[in-house]
Order: sequence, then structure tokens, then C-alpha cells
Amino acid sequence: IDSLIGLNDREKVERIVWYVADRITYEVAYPGPNKVLTQDGQVPGCCMAYAHNFMFLCNRAGIPCIFKVGDNHEWNMVYVDNQWWDVDVTANDCGDDIECRESWLILRDPMEEELAGVYDEYPWITAFAQELLVPGLGK
Repeated sequence: IDSLIGLNDREKVERIVWYVADRITYEVAYPGPNKVLTQDGQVPGCCMAYAHNFMFLCNRAGIPCIFKVGDNHEWNMVYVDNQWWDVDVTANDCGDDIECRESWLILRDPMEEELAGVYDEYPWITAFAQELLVPGLGK
């Protein structure tokens, strides 16, 4: 978290995404966040592990972050630049090919995700969490 000091929130989110992606290897057999990413090296985990670790680090960095759940998948939303954005760390994990990072869009408009067929199964819970973290947006 100390390495994020001086960065804007977009830069912080990007660094946190790559930090988590570098430390988790996707394994569907590991349903939960059973390891805290405090060491170097990789641990197995599924989308829930990515999302939980990402949210923990965002909260430590002062970035409002919540979970979204849909169709056996979990991802996050962050509040950056006065807007809520979807962030799917699992989808951004390109393994050892770190050059692929140049082409990834980290912050995604939630409407684009819905158009791609990714739906929030609990939009009322998402709206409640957004209002708790950033009151007064009217969403």
C-alpha cells in the first residue's frame, strides 16, 4: 500500500489489479479467498479469491470498492473519478504474459458489461453498498 502513495486512484486500481493477478493462479477447485496475499509467489484461487483480495487492498488504499455477483462469477466495482466502474481482476489475469497488460481496459463501464452478457444478480445490494460508501449519488 505504501508504494501507492502519490498515485491517482486510477493508477492505484491498476497497480492493485496487477498485484493480485500476479499472486493468484486461477483454480476453480479453490472456491474462496483462503490465503492472504502477503507473500511473493502464487496461490491458487477462483474469482472469489481475486475479488476479495482486490477489495481488501482497495479499502486499504482508500478506494471505495464493493463485490458484484453474477452467473457463478464474482468481480468488483470501484469508485474512481466520480463514477462507479466494474473491475474484473480474474478476467484481467493473463498469467505470465505481462505484455498483454498494455491492451487491457481495467475500469469498465457497467453498462458495457451488461451488453456483453455479464449481469449483476443482486443489483439492489450493489446499489445499497454504493450508497453506503458514496452517499448521495441517487443510484
